[in-house]
Amino acid sequence: PYELDTHHLSENNKTNFGATNNMKEWYSQTYFNLVTETFFGRNVFLSEKVFKPLSNLQPFIVLGDYGTLKELKRLGFKTFEGFIDESYDNEPALSKRVNMIYTEIQRLCSMSIEEIHAWYWSMEDILIHNHNRLMSLYLLDNHSQSFIEYLHYRVRSPA
Repeated sequence: PYELDTHHLSENNKTNFGATNNMKEWYSQTYFNLVTETFFGRNVFLSEKVFKPLSNLQPFIVLGDYGTLKELKRLGFKTFEGFIDESYDNEPALSKRVNMIYTEIQRLCSMSIEEIHAWYWSMEDILIHNHNRLMSLYLLDNHSQSFIEYLHYRVRSPA
């Protein structure tokens, strides 16, 4: 998988996006990420957890709020529909949403190494788009000091 290019980020914010446990080596050894967000309710809350795979060019499934992927799309990110069954994002019932996510993880994990390798590389344009979108938001108006707070503001603001 891709490795994050950090040449344009400050030394103390290389890949962290508000977290100290975001080592790019972890992402280069896996094909997808299960993001377990802080809350699982009906009010979308995006923490640094969802921005880690975005910054590290990795597809993901979000165990979080109902409508999280819809909110990411509103912010200009692309999701992985067609590669990942994202119908779970439209399910308001948490228990059903968790079961849908579990089924999708089982499907992905049942792929051969050749299949999942081809699967990953077939979404290269989405991964690059998301990385570039994240970097543009990060660098916008010098938000490097308060990037997560800025994204929280954007989530709460109307389009």
